[in-house]
Amino acid sequence: MVMEKNLSEDKATLEALNLKYAKVLDDMEQKCSKERDTYLEHVKNKAKDQERRLLSKAHSESQKKVLIKKNALLIKLKNEIVEAIEAFAITEAYEAYFHERFERALSPHQNDDNLVVGLKARDLAYVPYEMKTIIDDGIIGGFYMIKNGKIKYDYTLNSEVDEIEEYLGCMINALFNPSQEACSETK
Repeated sequence: MVMEKNLSEDKATLEALNLKYAKVLDDMEQKCSKERDTYLEHVKNKAKDQERRLLSKAHSESQKKVLIKKNALLIKLKNEIVEAIEAFAITEAYEAYFHERFERALSPHQNDDNLVVGLKARDLAYVPYEMKTIIDDGIIGGFYMIKNGKIKYDYTLNSEVDEIEEYLGCMINALFNPSQEACSETK
C-alpha cells in the first residue's frame, strides 16, 4: 500500500509537472508566435520601405535624364536659331530690319544728347555718325539704346532669341508630355 500510495503521489506529481510544462510550452509557443509575427511584420515593412525608396530613386533618375535631354535639345535648337540669325545679320533684309527698328526707337528722342547706342561693330555703318555709340560684340546683331545710364530700348537679336527660348522650352515639354496645354507665342 505504501508503494501504491507513493506511486499515486508520484503519478499525481508527474501529471502536475506535465500540466505545468505543457502550459509553459504553450506559453512559449504563443510568445514565439507573437515575436515571429512582429518580426515578419517588421521585415515586410522594411521591404516595402526599400521598394518605395528604389522606385523613388528610379523615378528621380529618369526625371533627371529627361531634363538633361530636354535641356540638350533646347540648347541645340537655340544654337541653330543663333546660327540662322547670324546668317541673317549679314543680309540686305537685316539692314532694312535694322533701319526700321532704329528709326522707330530714335523717333521720340531725335534731339536727345544723352542717348547712347550699343551695337555690334559691323552695324556701326547703319547709325548716324553724330550719335554716341558703344561697341558690344556680345550681341548677335541689332542694337540697344541707353538713356540716363539705363537701357531704354532693346532691339538686339539676342533679346529676340531669348523671347523665342521660352516658347521653344514649352514646345519641347509638349513633345515629352502630349497632355500639356498648347504653347502660346510670347509675341
